[in-house]
Amino acid sequence: MSGGRERLQRTGRGVGGALLLLLLGACATGTGAVRTQAPAAAPVPKPAEPPSSNAIFERGVEAFSDGRFAEAEQLFSQVLAQHPESANARFDVGLAQERQGKLEQAQESYGAVLEKDPGHVPSLLNLGRLYREAERLDDAIALYERALAEPKSARHAELLNNLSEAYRLKREFAKAEEAARRVLERSEDHPGAYKSLALIHLDQGHHALARFFAEKAQALDADDPGICNTYGLILLAADDRAGALAQFRKAVSLSADFAPGHVNLGALALRYRDYAAAEASFARAVELEPSSAEAWRYLAWARDGQKGRTPAKGQAAAEAWEKVLSLKGEDPDAVCGAGWAWSVDRSGFARARPLLERCAALEGTAPAERARIESKLKAIASLERAAQQPAAGGEAGPEGQAEPVQEQPVQEQPGPEADGTGVGGAGEASPAAPPPGDAGEK
Repeated sequence: MSGGRERLQRTGRGVGGALLLLLLGACATGTGAVRTQAPAAAPVPKPAEPPSSNAIFERGVEAFSDGRFAEAEQLFSQVLAQHPESANARFDVGLAQERQGKLEQAQESYGAVLEKDPGHVPSLLNLGRLYREAERLDDAIALYERALAEPKSARHAELLNNLSEAYRLKREFAKAEEAARRVLERSEDHPGAYKSLALIHLDQGHHALARFFAEKAQALDADDPGICNTYGLILLAADDRAGALAQFRKAVSLSADFAPGHVNLGALALRYRDYAAAEASFARAVELEPSSAEAWRYLAWARDGQKGRTPAKGQAAAEAWEKVLSLKGEDPDAVCGAGWAWSVDRSGFARARPLLERCAALEGTAPAERARIESKLKAIASLERAAQQPAAGGEAGPEGQAEPVQEQPVQEQPGPEADGTGVGGAGEASPAAPPPGDAGEK
């Protein structure tokens, strides 16, 4: 089974949160939303006026900021109903849907914005990021290229940085570097472009050059947590673990809501089998990015590592694996991981059995793994039969509590690897404040 690889996140800050805040500050308020002034005397009571779109939007912002995303979606939808032509209102509906893990609906909402306003940058960034996270790199590239083909956005820095990221993930490094350098043609001191170049060269093993670009980016913007995150990855590649840890800690100190920093701190903790610390970091990451399948995956591994001593962690791990399945579909690691995690306790046997059977049927499951699954299924069946049979003396039979799973030991954690997958980040925006990872980068 291939699970257990730790992949350090490279999400960074790039699109100015202030720009998105300006765009979203007028979100869905529309024009002509004028409050009726009270008359000097009102001998006849008048019916209460419905709340204005401004008031509804403000309630939506409050709900979003408090993490009540379903309520925020409902409120933003009310604003959209009052102002159906508002691109910003539809964008905010999509953002609330995304935070609930309703990724297909979010894509539809962002796409609907772009049908009416092809140059709506926040929707371009968020939709492109969702495409990248779904490994639809060609779709992301096509989206960015179409936008950049328009004269008014031909040199848009955030779009170019995101195009660079898509090409990097596709390992088309020459095109990735070309896109990043187009940013520098417009602004030679753009820290996001230097960060992109650092990641491009890190992926190619050019560690000295990657460090040069990261240091250049950090000199230009010392308060960008994404730059600290990137620099940490480069230091880790050079086996400077203490330096990497310091950079990841600095990233989250600069922004407590910077999800990739929490993921990377958790990944380092996993490497040293500090599962409790890893769980705390990953739990914060999924709180910030609930639609990130990768963050849920890491949380599942951290909990799984504790189930031998604390069986309740097995169920908690299973729930995290189930979340991965809800976001990614038939993910092999999640199918097998959830099956083993549910099998820790008799209360999970009914859910473990079909998942383990699916795991055994997967093409990539090794023969030794299939043998362990067969052994575990027999043990589950035996325990269930024993629980159903009355014991001698007329007392109830054994409870069927399973021993901690030995057939599927916690997989060896090879240590964090810089493979460029991102949690949230690119294009992410909040109607209330700059989000974790901010809009418009990796």
